[in-house]
Amino acid sequence: MDLWGEATKLGGCPAEGMQELLDALGEDPRLPLCGFMAIPPPDMPEAFEGLAQFRDDWQQRLGKPLRLSMGMSDDLEGAIRAGSDQVRIGTAIFGERS
Repeated sequence: MDLWGEATKLGGCPAEGMQELLDALGEDPRLPLCGFMAIPPPDMPEAFEGLAQFRDDWQQRLGKPLRLSMGMSDDLEGAIRAGSDQVRIGTAIFGERS
């Protein structure tokens, strides 16, 4: 999904296009919706709560649990507080890229 309109990131669809995407996928068992992954802009800590609410809304609509992957080494605490199931912590483990 493209929730924040960032020109530096590609992929997904706008939030309002989610139902259309699900309709296009249909009930194909090879393409199940398992959850959402996002990397919010670094200056938007409130984005974690927004994405968690988005996931909660779709869980209710679909009647099934959905995972949430958001947060990285520099902001993982906020992501976990908001309900992230997975975080990406490569920099914390391996250090900065050269």
